[in-house]
Amino acid sequence: MDGAALPGPEGEPEKHRVPAPLTAAIALTGVLGIALSGAPQLVLRFTDTGLF
Repeated sequence: MDGAALPGPEGEPEKHRVPAPLTAAIALTGVLGIALSGAPQLVLRFTDTGLF
């Protein structure tokens, strides 16, 4: 073996990139989950009673 088929130096793992659409889908799912969980209502209730 001449080493030409190796992706990088010996012992260094090949880096995998996550596709941008997958990253966006995961981020949007997280934001949607937080929005639907009731957390914003809790924050608004606290600011209403605590600040005003």
